[in-house]
Amino acid sequence: MMKRFLLSAAALLTLALLSPQTSQAQYFSFGKNKVQYKNFEWSYVQSEHFDVYFTEGGEYLGKFTADAAEAAYESIKKDFKYEVNSRIALMVYKSHNDFQQTNVIGEYLDEGIGGVTELYKNRIVVPFEGNYKQFRHVIHHELVHAVVNDMIYGGSVQSAIVNNIRVQIPLWFNEGIAEYEALGWDTNADMWINDAIMNNYLPPIQYLGGYFAYRGGQSMWKFIGDKYGREKVSEIMQRLRGSRNVEFAFRGSLGLSVEELSEKWLREQKVNYWPEIALREDPNATMKKLTDHRKDGSNYNMSPAISPQGDKFAFKTNRNGFFDIYVGSTLNPQESRRLAAGQLSPNLEELKVLTPGITWSPDGRRVAVSTKAGEQDAVLLIDVATGKTEKLTFELDGIFSIDWSRDGQWIAFNGNHDYKSDIYAYNLTTKELLNLTNDVFSDSDPAFSPDGKKVYFASDRRENLNVATKSIAIRNGKFESQASTKEQFKMRLHDYSQMDLYEYSTETRTLRRLTATDFVDETSPVLSPDGQRVVFISDRNGNHNVYELTLTPSPTPVATASAGVYDSTLGFKSRAITNVITGIQQISMSYDGNKLIGVCLDYAGFDIFMLRNPLEREPRNMIATSGEIPPTTWGRKIADLRAAKLLQPSLAEAMKASAFDVKPQIDLRQSALGDGAMGITGDTAKKTAPKSPTVSVDTAKSDVVVAQPQTDTSAYKDVRLDFKNFVFDRDYSGQPAGPTDEEREAKTAPPKNNVTADGDYRVRKYKLSFSPDIVYGQAGYSAFYGAQGSAVFSFSDLLGNHQIFLSTNLQLDLRNSNYALQYLYLAERTDFGLSGFHNANFLQLTDPVGGYAIYRYRVYGGSLSASYPFDRFTRLDASAGYLEISKENLDGIYGTERTGFFYPTLTYTFDNSRPFLYSPISGTRFAMSLTGGAGPRIQFGSLLADYRTYFDFFQYYSFVIRASGGYSFGNTPQKFFIGGTENWINREFQNNQIPITDIQDFIFTTPAIPMRGFNYNARNGTNFALMNMELRFPFLQYLAVGPIPIPFYYVQGAVFLDVGSAWTGDNFKLSSVGDDGKSRLNDLLVGTGWGVRTVVLYFPVRFDMAWSYDLQGFSQPKYYISIGTDF
Repeated sequence: MMKRFLLSAAALLTLALLSPQTSQAQYFSFGKNKVQYKNFEWSYVQSEHFDVYFTEGGEYLGKFTADAAEAAYESIKKDFKYEVNSRIALMVYKSHNDFQQTNVIGEYLDEGIGGVTELYKNRIVVPFEGNYKQFRHVIHHELVHAVVNDMIYGGSVQSAIVNNIRVQIPLWFNEGIAEYEALGWDTNADMWINDAIMNNYLPPIQYLGGYFAYRGGQSMWKFIGDKYGREKVSEIMQRLRGSRNVEFAFRGSLGLSVEELSEKWLREQKVNYWPEIALREDPNATMKKLTDHRKDGSNYNMSPAISPQGDKFAFKTNRNGFFDIYVGSTLNPQESRRLAAGQLSPNLEELKVLTPGITWSPDGRRVAVSTKAGEQDAVLLIDVATGKTEKLTFELDGIFSIDWSRDGQWIAFNGNHDYKSDIYAYNLTTKELLNLTNDVFSDSDPAFSPDGKKVYFASDRRENLNVATKSIAIRNGKFESQASTKEQFKMRLHDYSQMDLYEYSTETRTLRRLTATDFVDETSPVLSPDGQRVVFISDRNGNHNVYELTLTPSPTPVATASAGVYDSTLGFKSRAITNVITGIQQISMSYDGNKLIGVCLDYAGFDIFMLRNPLEREPRNMIATSGEIPPTTWGRKIADLRAAKLLQPSLAEAMKASAFDVKPQIDLRQSALGDGAMGITGDTAKKTAPKSPTVSVDTAKSDVVVAQPQTDTSAYKDVRLDFKNFVFDRDYSGQPAGPTDEEREAKTAPPKNNVTADGDYRVRKYKLSFSPDIVYGQAGYSAFYGAQGSAVFSFSDLLGNHQIFLSTNLQLDLRNSNYALQYLYLAERTDFGLSGFHNANFLQLTDPVGGYAIYRYRVYGGSLSASYPFDRFTRLDASAGYLEISKENLDGIYGTERTGFFYPTLTYTFDNSRPFLYSPISGTRFAMSLTGGAGPRIQFGSLLADYRTYFDFFQYYSFVIRASGGYSFGNTPQKFFIGGTENWINREFQNNQIPITDIQDFIFTTPAIPMRGFNYNARNGTNFALMNMELRFPFLQYLAVGPIPIPFYYVQGAVFLDVGSAWTGDNFKLSSVGDDGKSRLNDLLVGTGWGVRTVVLYFPVRFDMAWSYDLQGFSQPKYYISIGTDF
């Protein structure tokens, strides 16, 4: 945490002090754009502890968030034994597309990021992606981070600096506790730990990183809760708060070091999961493997869709490091090719990799893909043979799973609008769009019946079967926005914890519920060839497996006493088809029903497997009488809840009582088994719904009406807490001195007048106000400069739309000081900036009589800038400023030179490159700029261009070609010098000469680099041309050398060729003949060599060894040690 802050502060200071000459050292600033497509209008509501901000159309979500956050906070407060010291702000966006436009976080938030909590103001930013269960989970997860930030760091970066808090909480600790608090345990986490144990790659706790920091950390906290009691969570958190040491917190609470805890945790996982191997099916043995991530270098092979004929399949994969769409053969899986490259064009910015968003046309000639296409999602139709595309856009906040009807006329998909996720059907011929469900519930995974008369889908609506099918008018290829009416149904009073299957009739426009399995998700329906059976995914046994449901109701109830598998009143018979050890998801079946493909987790990566004749198959160890498969350990805990029909205050407490062997306690709306809120629903809930949305621990003022805990707790086992290694200190308070009760009350007091007369939240408009992000300074004394000090000030509004930066490096003499002030306005599509600065630099140069003297160069002025992004990849930047420059000899012998000038710049930038370790690995970068200077002594114009293209091949190998050039004209043209490399530590200048003669050279002299094999300033002039070619490849993953074992990580190799020159006017001379009569290169420079790139002490470091070539041979080698990444 502190490391990240220090790096941010350093970057802030550097950016604020940028002057024109440093901004052109790289010619251009490449990078993709963060586009604000919308100018949001913000409002907010206030609950007891939270201020929830939302955009237009998001009022329903804002109120839901306020309730969900209050419920989550009550659970966190009880587990942590901690109350926050100030109110917490949550920003809610209606979609992930809107979420990506936020200015609260400066970085681009890709589709894998479901929410963010930042530390500058301890703000939470979350998107709604159509599923209330997932939404509640994200709110709870991020709120844990916000409470931890408040508890450990004081709630802000500023507090951490002032209080000198340097503790770095490991990712496995932080993300693990967040997932454990928000979920308890779930099928997804169980799948990951199961796979890790089965394949023997689960690392010790200390080494949990990446995605395993979430799942492994969650497992570790579950182990602590199961083994030592959930009370240990608060004890560990309190000890961490007091000691600011993770190791001490565990040792003091559990009597175990992290290493000892890890050993016990790993042993327990093996005991739990090893028995599963004999009971389950290994997909490698029972199915045909269509992808192999261990061979092709991918981690994710997702969203499989088999062609109607069953001979091909389309899928999304990151085998090249980034997600693309591939088409493969089911007969010969090695014959796969890339159909469309993701993340390289506006139509394929993102591929919705976490949802099954691919479907085939009935003739197998085209596929339809749901994508992010600029401002909104789209359906992209791709010709499989030619790659030609057709884009269908609708005014929806999101488009996800998709299906093509067998008559080829309709495409069904689930789309989000405001707070609703509905099933839509679009007619490709008439351009008619229908909203089939048109309600507040979370609907997904649509699938047409073979005759097209029915649409099957998954939903959390439970018994709510009324729909309001609506035809949406199409204009100019888009449908008119639906008016957002005040929704009467309150999702906060609804049990949205499970997904069931439903059948929609296109003829009668009615719904029929097909499944009602308590505490279980049933999703991904596909239809048998005759349309009489639905094949789907269910986690009823604790794993995601394939099941089959017969659509003809049985004459008698079919539920069994063994598991209470589903609601017997529905009367549909179902059976298991698979019993995969780590589950199977995202299924697709050929039209004839003979081939079914799906995704399985296998050795820490997702691969696609094919099952033949699924409708005739019986899985291993299937129970013949019920058609079920044996439950896993996790599945038995689900079954215990289902069979007992426990009536607890919340599902979380039921889980603790029945599955976790912990005595039940009152807890509002936290779900340890699923993401949703559980409690009494239907008429009872409606009759006792609260009048006020404010949540209290002792009442049911929440989005779920809860029952009182049962007094008979004899069925629950006591937990034995092991205190044998404890040392109790009666003087230990467990926490440092915090704010007084009066101070906390002032910051956390419930807002006044926050509800209306009918008990609803009062909506208020957002008002602009600034608050500090960072205020940091230090002072000192230098024998050369005298008294000096530096400071960084950063202010912004709550939304990050208005940002003010002030940085200073003050000396006693202001002429020797650096200071800069910048204001950024980022709320609209065009970003505006206003800045002023003063820089002082000192150089030793030759004086008029041939000696050396120290000169002070001062540059000061101001500028106005604007940046307009056309899309994610292309933008136009413009700036105009007025600068003053002075050159002063510090000995006072020579007079001071001074001049001023107007300085405009216009730059076009394109960048669709894909980043890798030290440089992009594929894609293209191109930029061109026109700059100029106009003043009494300075008149010039310059044209610069830089083109780079990257070709990836094999695994992490790439070949890059770069061509750049510059041309300057006018009375005082800009000067370029060539030679050396960027940030060259052991640098050398040709003839020890810095190419600065005139006063303007200090600002505008620009290096043309890299030109390895030569010193800086090997050639200079008003024109330059440079060509670089480089082969980059993985060299070593890790290297440690002695005697001091300094580690080198991710060592990459490079072989390069640099060719270029700099010249003025027409005096370029390619080669010349020497006294020996041999031709040698003159102005043209050629250098070649090799190098390595690695990370040393968190910094990217380059080492290059290069030789120059002059037609007659190679020079002695020249060595380059430099800091930074490659072009």
